[in-house]
Amino acid sequence: MRQSIARYYFSRLNIVYIDTNLFNRELSKPQLLEAALRSGTKYDFSGYQWGFFEVDLIAGPRGDYLTGILAKYRLIDRMQVADVYTQEIDELEVANEIKASVRFFLHLRSGLLIHKSKSPDISNQIFQNRFLDIFHKVFGRDVRAEISAIDERNSLLDEFRSFEKIDKITLCLVPSNPNLSDMWGDIDQDLKARDIAKLQEQYTIRSDRDGRALREDPRILAKIAMAEDGYGTAEVKGIKNGIKVSRSTKDLPFFAEVWEADDPSGRILENLGDKIAEFFSRFIE
Repeated sequence: MRQSIARYYFSRLNIVYIDTNLFNRELSKPQLLEAALRSGTKYDFSGYQWGFFEVDLIAGPRGDYLTGILAKYRLIDRMQVADVYTQEIDELEVANEIKASVRFFLHLRSGLLIHKSKSPDISNQIFQNRFLDIFHKVFGRDVRAEISAIDERNSLLDEFRSFEKIDKITLCLVPSNPNLSDMWGDIDQDLKARDIAKLQEQYTIRSDRDGRALREDPRILAKIAMAEDGYGTAEVKGIKNGIKVSRSTKDLPFFAEVWEADDPSGRILENLGDKIAEFFSRFIE
């Protein structure tokens, strides 16, 4: 069996709104996620159909995962074929031909979402957009979700501390579920205590100041760390090495490179185990 190196990116599926009747009376969160992925719902975008296929529930590091394939295909396509006997070229209609596909793993308890890189066919952003399009089509307005990139730990924080001048900080955070970190636990508990589904903040620094006070503010640092862990986004604009720059939690994504067999039943999730353990080590057990 031929094997190759594959890159898998880590992000987080955050449920930011859910109708309480649907959640409490009908579906638990794991059941809700499984219902969406197994629904058979298809989404039409720019002449292509998108859907989840080969969805299965498997055991893995830190609990159960839903694994599947997000596929892009055409309902009907035409292709040219060569007739080697008559030396003619014919056209055939082909139904449901897969144009691109990406394997993913969704950790039911935490919302950790790991997907294979398939750029340029399905970039990280396209994967996230189509995943959410299908998810929202299943539930309509009853459930709203977002996917946040997971950053290498302290990557944005280190950048933030090295800015000579801060011009603007933009933060968007959602409460954790269920993980806590000693770096941002107080922020998370405050969001939950005040029933905040999403926190959005923007700090614009006076042009005659360098933003040092914010650079040393423990709550700002905690919020950036929370975004790095996949519970939202953070962006910093300012001056570094004399140049105006912008840095965000999307700039240095957390990923793993693993051996992957042609056979989809290969032990991909097991091969991701060390990187998954590294990610969960950020949190309080």
